[in-house]
Amino acid sequence: MSKVQDKKNRKKATEKIQVLSFAFQVYWEKKKLMPELPDDDDHLIAERKMIRNYGMVEDFLTLYEIMSGIKADLGIVPEPDKGTFQGMLVPYLLGFSSSAPASMDDSFYALTGLLSGQKPLQVQIFFDNEVRNAAVNWIKERYSGVSTRLGQPILKLTNMVVEFRRVVKQ
Repeated sequence: MSKVQDKKNRKKATEKIQVLSFAFQVYWEKKKLMPELPDDDDHLIAERKMIRNYGMVEDFLTLYEIMSGIKADLGIVPEPDKGTFQGMLVPYLLGFSSSAPASMDDSFYALTGLLSGQKPLQVQIFFDNEVRNAAVNWIKERYSGVSTRLGQPILKLTNMVVEFRRVVKQ
């Protein structure tokens, strides 16, 4: 087997492992957050496939690692009803949003619109002003792609740029 073919085979195997890991994480979190939702729900399957088809699995897994790490280590979750992923099923299950989707149809169409737009995907996640810097520092300690854009911390992933915004409460 040639080196080029071997490299292609390794890349395919890596992508398959990522897709399987992504599916596992989605269903694992679904069992905790929405146990009443059947595993074969059409919307859940369609959103997973859409994320895979747009080549976003690796970035969703990375963001899942970040959000679950911040929650586990610091007890910090995103602000409810704010951010790019609000009202979307798979992002809710993975902890990118703290608001469950009101409608499965709306969730699917919102995710479709988001993924079919500008590349790299521009994402905003909002944290309370009091804890945002702790979350960003946690990310900086573990990921090298953190920089700032217009004074806001961002993390550059393969197909996604995540901006960590603050919410000032009165």
